[in-house]
Parts: sequence; structure tokens; C-alpha cells
Amino acid sequence: MSSVTILFLNGVSSAGMTSIARVLQHTLPESFLHVQLDSFEAMLPERYDEGGAFDWQALFPRALSGFHHSMLWQI
Repeated sequence: MSSVTILFLNGVSSAGMTSIARVLQHTLPESFLHVQLDSFEAMLPERYDEGGAFDWQALFPRALSGFHHSMLWQI
């Protein structure tokens, strides 16, 4: 099994993480995917603010789990 490098860029919204990821993609010798948690939030149904099964607090942990599992899939 080959070794894998995962870079996590953590910060508040508009901190420049996307810009940093793009620069890294352009300058690093290896290729890598840029996966954003925002992409997983965008996949949630628009009615997540209705409550019940569509409540944000119920859906977000599942979206976050999907995000984390996607990192494992890439390995």
C-alpha cells in the first residue's frame, strides 16, 4: 500500500482556505483533490430548516460523517 498525504485546511468562513488549496494544487508536484465541507452542505435538501427529519441539527452530523468517509475512500 502506498503512503497517502491528507492536507486539512481549517478556518472560519472566508479565511482563504479555497485560495490556499488552489495554490497548492498549482504548485505541489503531486495531484490531489480539493474536497470542501461546503460541498456536502450544498447536497442537503433545501428544506433542512423545516425541522423534524429535515432539521439542520439532525442532518449536519450525517453530512459531516459523509465528508469524513469520503476522506477514507480517497485513501
